Amino acid sequence: MQCQLDPFDTVVFACLVCLFYSASHIGKLTVCRLDSFNNQVHVLPQCPQQDQDRNGKRVTVLHLHCTKSAPDGKEVYWSAQNSLTNPKVALNHHLAINQPPEDGHLFAYKHKNGLRPLTKTTFAMACWQSDVFMLYLWKHTLIMAPYIQAEALHTYNNFVHLTMSAAVR
Repeated sequence: MQCQLDPFDTVVFACLVCLFYSASHIGKLTVCRLDSFNNQVHVLPQCPQQDQDRNGKRVTVLHLHCTKSAPDGKEVYWSAQNSLTNPKVALNHHLAINQPPEDGHLFAYKHKNGLRPLTKTTFAMACWQSDVFMLYLWKHTLIMAPYIQAEALHTYNNFVHLTMSAAVR
């Protein structure tokens, strides 16, 4: 997907893999309508930050300014992947192709009338009508494969150990 140069396909793919790996709802990374973008509420190009855990595992952190369940905002995370669905590569590619302004929507894309933010409806329709969604379906089994193996319990236990406090475990 790195060679994809179409601004619309690039933004849809970047948004799709960021949503998938952060386990976020579509409305967290898109806008409702073209005229509803608000840079005090929606994600901006400077929002993604890099961080790492105590073991040196790097993640991208995206601060969401406001959500229904967290009016003061919350963070979503994703990690780079060793596959065509790497969200870090997809997001960087989108930023290079579409070049959204710092005060614009993170998932803005070049359109014949200038930049426009990616709307929830446009994203959903594109996913059903494009090869991007087919790639997602095709790669879905590869993405999920590590979690449905016999070693999945070990992976789950490591995840719980890293994310839960000792009092809860």
